[in-house]
Amino acid sequence: MTILYEWKISSFEVKQTDGQLSKVIVTANWELTGTQQGLSAKVYGTVGLQSPDPANFIPYNLIPQSKAVEWVLSALGNEKVSLYKEAVQKQITNMQTPLYVQMLPPW
Repeated sequence: MTILYEWKISSFEVKQTDGQLSKVIVTANWELTGTQQGLSAKVYGTVGLQSPDPANFIPYNLIPQSKAVEWVLSALGNEKVSLYKEAVQKQITNMQTPLYVQMLPPW
């Protein structure tokens, strides 16, 4: 069965002013959650974002979540995105077939 992945942004580090721009995001704190057959696993991290193009700047209060996730994925790059998905997949696999289990004494 396929793992359903969901990216979330938990917070930003914001530069109050940058030239003529205000509330410029410089760092994003993200979470990647994977869910499969009722099991969930998560990895999280921080990534720096590139300075925005003033011509395409989106005011902070108008940034949609989908755009922020797009920026994070772009900043991480395909290789790191794949590695984070693999880490989530390994966690779920370990839940499905754990290496260690708690057991009661045999008496």
